[in-house]
Amino acid sequence: MLNEVNISFHYPKSKRFNKNFAINKKKILKILFNLKKKDQKNEIKIFQSFKKNYEYDYSNKTLKNFKKYKNFVLIGMGGSILGFKAIFSFLKQDINKNFFFLDNLDEQLLSQLSKLKKKNTCVILISKSGNTLETILNFNCVKRLITKKNLIIICEKKNNLIYNLGHNLSAPIVGHDKNIGGRFSVLTDVGMLPSVLAGLKTKSFKNDTFLKNKKFVNLLVNNAAFISTLNKLGYKTHVAINYMSAFLDFCYWYQQLMAESLGKKKKGILPMISIGPKDHHSLMQLYLGGPKKEMFTIFSSNRKSKIKINKKLLPQSLLKLKNKNYNFILNSQSKATERTFFKEGVPVRSIIIKRQNESVIGELFIFFMLEIMLLAELMNINPFDQPEVEKIKMETKKIIL
Repeated sequence: MLNEVNISFHYPKSKRFNKNFAINKKKILKILFNLKKKDQKNEIKIFQSFKKNYEYDYSNKTLKNFKKYKNFVLIGMGGSILGFKAIFSFLKQDINKNFFFLDNLDEQLLSQLSKLKKKNTCVILISKSGNTLETILNFNCVKRLITKKNLIIICEKKNNLIYNLGHNLSAPIVGHDKNIGGRFSVLTDVGMLPSVLAGLKTKSFKNDTFLKNKKFVNLLVNNAAFISTLNKLGYKTHVAINYMSAFLDFCYWYQQLMAESLGKKKKGILPMISIGPKDHHSLMQLYLGGPKKEMFTIFSSNRKSKIKINKKLLPQSLLKLKNKNYNFILNSQSKATERTFFKEGVPVRSIIIKRQNESVIGELFIFFMLEIMLLAELMNINPFDQPEVEKIKMETKKIIL
């Protein structure tokens, strides 16, 4: 990642910020030291999933008969599906299979499946608890596509609705690691099984040396200290401005990771997603002219597009743009946003992605999961539960059952 991604940040210079930044860096380094000790003893299950030798519950023999399918329908909610959805969007150019994602109760999503046929479609049903209402309902709505041979289930192997359903249908059941929650599960069976079926190399997503690489650790420490310091100074909203369409679903994965992991005990950071340059013409006025209590991360790419600007329809004042690469304009706008924020004293982090492959997105997953874990430790909260979500589930059941 360090060779393929450039990360930098700017913040309002003040004695108060500098003092808190230095304190937070020291705290984070202590936390990382303790994490390294635990990692050496294999005590952190999530860290195991980052490594190339992580043991999956599926086998190549299990997946052999499913690789023949051209279409794949993934059914899940939140962390069960957002991780691979981010992978698929980022690496779509390398995948010659069709993937459809049922990740909401939405008739338009279901309508996308109307032309699919059983014989060339595989259905993957994912739920850690095995009791997710929306997942079960969406599965019910695609029953015409289900056969005994084209269904794979990923859930905890215990008494739950989906596990029992899988047994009744004689479908292969892959165990969801009980020690790793959905939003941290992208490098487990949850994200890697569909990656295999997409023809991707699972080992390329992994990094065995993430806590041994000094440059990686320094970046991680500085970025976590940057966000935690701003949060303590009253910045309660994080806006990810995305200038790379292939990276939008990663932003949604990161949004869930930040919201569900940190939003507890009246603490947290509100994650929002903005799309550039579209939102220049709607939200940018607020970002620059409003109360300025948001921190920003700008995601962009320096890659070139196959499209060039045609001079025939350009007005005289824009003729200098003739034959310019289409993405040159897009990347110029992301740079302009970063520079303007810097001049206006708005805290901003810039992440420029140079290549699109398994290794790059894999290390970005690891980087942001670690960043969130460090922020949670500084806030003195547990990043791995989501107790308030259960309240909505219980209230929903009271209404519909």
